[in-house]
Amino acid sequence: MQRSNKTHHQTRLERLQRDGTPALWIGEQRFCGNFPALTAGMPGIYVPDESVPMFYPEAWKYRYGILARTENIRQTTPTNSPNT
Repeated sequence: MQRSNKTHHQTRLERLQRDGTPALWIGEQRFCGNFPALTAGMPGIYVPDESVPMFYPEAWKYRYGILARTENIRQTTPTNSPNT
């Protein structure tokens, strides 16, 4: 069971890194359950899904995401720049 959880988490992280972009949380503070506080400047991965854009904080080890409007995050890597 534990190996399965690690495999699932690794697969999910690879998908996040492929489909998302590195970003910083610039929105208001959030406190969610037993996770660390999410405060301005915290890094993570932003997945700009059409229906439900999500931000997956590094502090939460990318396991859980929160709903993130574009005004709450700042992407740290240009999405379509030929110079990157």
